[in-house]
Amino acid sequence: MIRYAVSVRRWWVVLSSLALLVAMCWSVGTSEVPVPTLASGLGSSQLAYFTPLLVVMAVMFCLERQLHASESTAVPPVRRFDQGAIVLTAVLVHV
Repeated sequence: MIRYAVSVRRWWVVLSSLALLVAMCWSVGTSEVPVPTLASGLGSSQLAYFTPLLVVMAVMFCLERQLHASESTAVPPVRRFDQGAIVLTAVLVHV
């Protein structure tokens, strides 16, 4: 099952995105970027607020990679393994 997670799901991408998230948050600090507002103007928001999107995209990339035939006949439930990986990712992001 570990071989499946590494070769097919590629959960190592999430670990590298977590490292990139930490590096970007330390480097950008409180830098601000302009964002459009509903009042037809431009406001500003901190760039660090957009960095968690890296982790979300990495998790979506890993969950999208599937081998349906292998997952339907696997002895250990792949869904529980994926849920465990997502919970571990959320814990690491909050730390």
